[in-house]
Amino acid sequence: MYPASRGRGRGRGRNLNNKTTTVQTNQNQIEDEVKLPVLPESQLIAINLSLEPEEKIWFEEVQTTWKIYKKNYKLTMMLHGQFRASANPYGEALRLMYNASDFKSSKPKSFAVLVMEEFKAYCATPFGQELDHLYLLTNQMKLTAFNVVRQQNLFMLMKLVADIYKLPTDCDIFLNVVQYMIQMKQYKEACQCVSIIGNHKHFQIEEFAIPLVLQDKTFIVEEFLKNSQMHQVELVMYLDDLLGKPGGLRHNLEQLIIKYNIREVKWDKLHNKSFKKLIVRLKKMYNIPNEMTPFLVHKQNEGALQFLVHRRYVENTIGEESFKEMVHEAIKNDTKLQMELVLMLAHRKDLELSLYFAHLYKVPQFHWPHSLRTMANNPNRRTRFEQCSFVEDCDEETLSDDIIYHKLSLPMENVYLVDTEEALNRLREVELNVDVVGIDCEWKPSFGSQKNELALIQVATRRAVFVIDVIKLINTQALYDFGRVCFDNCDILKLGFGLAGDIAMIKQTIPYLHFYAKDGFLDLGFVVKEFEKCRKIKLPFESENGSGLSSLVQATLGLPLNKADQFSNWEKRPLRQSQIVYAALDAYCLIEVYDVLRECALKVNYPFENVCMQVMNTSNRQKPKKSLHKKKPVAPAFIPQPPSPNSDPVYAHQVKVICDTMLQGLGKNLRKLGIDTLILSSNADHMECVRYYMDDARYILTKGHTFNTLNGAVKPGYCLRIVSDLIEDQLQQVVEYYNIVVSRNDVFSRCKICNGNNFVKVSPSTMNALAETSVDLERHFNSRTSLADEAAGYSQQMLDSRINQRKWDLYSDEHVDVGLCQTRLGARIHVETVPADLLTKVDMFYVCETCGKVYWDGTHFERILAGKLQGIVM
Repeated sequence: MYPASRGRGRGRGRNLNNKTTTVQTNQNQIEDEVKLPVLPESQLIAINLSLEPEEKIWFEEVQTTWKIYKKNYKLTMMLHGQFRASANPYGEALRLMYNASDFKSSKPKSFAVLVMEEFKAYCATPFGQELDHLYLLTNQMKLTAFNVVRQQNLFMLMKLVADIYKLPTDCDIFLNVVQYMIQMKQYKEACQCVSIIGNHKHFQIEEFAIPLVLQDKTFIVEEFLKNSQMHQVELVMYLDDLLGKPGGLRHNLEQLIIKYNIREVKWDKLHNKSFKKLIVRLKKMYNIPNEMTPFLVHKQNEGALQFLVHRRYVENTIGEESFKEMVHEAIKNDTKLQMELVLMLAHRKDLELSLYFAHLYKVPQFHWPHSLRTMANNPNRRTRFEQCSFVEDCDEETLSDDIIYHKLSLPMENVYLVDTEEALNRLREVELNVDVVGIDCEWKPSFGSQKNELALIQVATRRAVFVIDVIKLINTQALYDFGRVCFDNCDILKLGFGLAGDIAMIKQTIPYLHFYAKDGFLDLGFVVKEFEKCRKIKLPFESENGSGLSSLVQATLGLPLNKADQFSNWEKRPLRQSQIVYAALDAYCLIEVYDVLRECALKVNYPFENVCMQVMNTSNRQKPKKSLHKKKPVAPAFIPQPPSPNSDPVYAHQVKVICDTMLQGLGKNLRKLGIDTLILSSNADHMECVRYYMDDARYILTKGHTFNTLNGAVKPGYCLRIVSDLIEDQLQQVVEYYNIVVSRNDVFSRCKICNGNNFVKVSPSTMNALAETSVDLERHFNSRTSLADEAAGYSQQMLDSRINQRKWDLYSDEHVDVGLCQTRLGARIHVETVPADLLTKVDMFYVCETCGKVYWDGTHFERILAGKLQGIVM
């Protein structure tokens, strides 16, 4: 049924846990069984990617220009000139991209991406258009471009290179490379490459799509599936087959993982529920019919059957006829579920209904339980069910007989089934000359991936109820005219309960009505919530706990609603009499409830009309807008970020900022750049930022809607709204916006704990004396405190040449009190943070005079330049 997999190593064992699974194999046996292909040199990189010394100097100048000014005309001319001067601009563009400082960790706005964007622009110029006639873009150059760009992980850059170098036009030349990546279990990289190049036909889903699904990387697979309908169907069918194989999903997945030696499997995402959700989502995404997922359909129908039995026999909220209809919809021609239904009903002691379905679905008697076979020998019982037809209209219900329900007060002559255009036109022209109507809708409950479709719209006036058959009138002019007159008429008050769901269903099924729920729609559920805020208002009756319409009817009219027909097949025709009565009552009771609520409000002089207007203006809005309003009740509209106040570059040691309470992590990292940074404490008022701005002309950094308040209190550009949650992006935004130049001499020139830039230079001998003093003081006072941050600093290689150039104030160790283990400012020196073995290995220590934190020479400087500060420090 499925294509055979390409060559794989066989797993020899497995180690499973809750989060990830790594299938371990015997390495020697794998090497014997699977020979990894060795790529020839012609399929690797065929050009020299290194830069000559003079080229490095020029390239550093280009990158410096980009760091300061970003994309600008001068930078464009520099790059285009380099492309034009090169004998092979295609190779030159790859060299520049590869040597970019941010190539391996490229981001959408990195310099590596800029190089390729400028090369694409160059190719569109008259000089670039000449390249097509020089035959420079050979297969070897395409392979080189492919192998260079896949050394980084930015999908966008890969697509850009594929477009410029026209990789999809010769997609077959990359087969060996992709197959090598698959053998090396680089599933993500292989999938992305195939998605970009477009050689889908050469690969099967087992090679990387299935492993990525098991690793919970489905989003990568979806990119691969976009351009291959064949693989869409194959993947969904493959997953469905796993769901239905004997032994259970867990066992089947274990066998699959062992077979293909798949690693890093996300087991917590692969239980039955989430696996079915995945198949359903892929089915909807690619419009896969139910016939191709029989096991999923069976599982969904099985769940629907259990749900119906629960509602019938546990909750006791569904009538017998409705139960028969919905069970038939759920199991249809599934013989296994038909037999299961007979057993389930017999287990519930409902032998009559069990026998009814046994006869209806012609279940062989040897599958009947013993109790059912015994009952079948009773001639009276057997005769009753043999004569019973499934389509027989029977109003018998099994809900509790001792519950009295609210009844429809109108005679049945005043309930009209509107199923012709003439009847609907008469309703529109004659019956809608009223001031208030009750609106309700009915649709058949759906199971699994089936789509709900509107079946009925009930419109109730004070003297009649009209049940509109939407199925028969769906594409008629009469229905359009009715919607225009009823829904778009603000003079008619339209009552409802849970109106949002009804309106959404109407818009989905009858989109051409084009009505908007802004005026004239009143949800009684929201009115009752407003009543609960006023203790004076008392509803006439007590009701059961619940927020549904039945509870509201009981509280206002004295009796609950009979919901036996709520969960029934509203698409089946003809409708049963009990269904019509139920549908009519659901709409008409809204007017009755409205009258009682109005009367209760008037008795206590409650402004009922004003409350209704308020509810209509707010409750009918879409949920996202309502949620947004709750989060920002007093915030004005979005205020754009003003231009930066700095047109010319400024140096880090010249900048002063204040970080709001939400940006404490950003503040500590700005101090690492040598920027004078104050940080508000967690419980401080945001407006404290304005005071610091007024005192020192500090730039304010904040997030969210607080920006709107602070921005209005300072000069334009002195308040910056931070948009990202990642420290690296936040640093980049601050540096770019305020045009800050950060040199290597600025880094670590301030204490990240207290923001001070006064340090004491302490020799090892003095530090040892301080350590002994610290131990004595600890014994005396029996206390010890430490700073949690790890101390770090320059490497020794950088120290000698740059230590005197740093933007700090450096003093000799005469500024420390060895006896008290303090600085001259009275700060306790935290010598305990220094590992004991470093006291004899480090040549010099540096103590912050303000807080006493100790720093020393280490490798942290180079690590941070290659990490968070990459692309920021010149």
